[in-house]
Amino acid sequence: MARQSGASFHLNPEVNEAVFVRALAESGAQAGVSINWPTLMSADTCAAVPIGILNAHAGDLPRYRGNACPN
Repeated sequence: MARQSGASFHLNPEVNEAVFVRALAESGAQAGVSINWPTLMSADTCAAVPIGILNAHAGDLPRYRGNACPN
């Protein structure tokens, strides 16, 4: 789907690595969306887009932490 639309696609769970942060910053995106992501994103990752990254979490934080909180 990414190839068909001309979008970049990164299959790597290490979103805090410099190579991903650089690609995110160079993407031209103004904001990011994180849904059910299993690890913390660094300040550098969040700052790679001008508006920042919106995080959606299905649980009452910090009471229901982790990615299986709906269970």
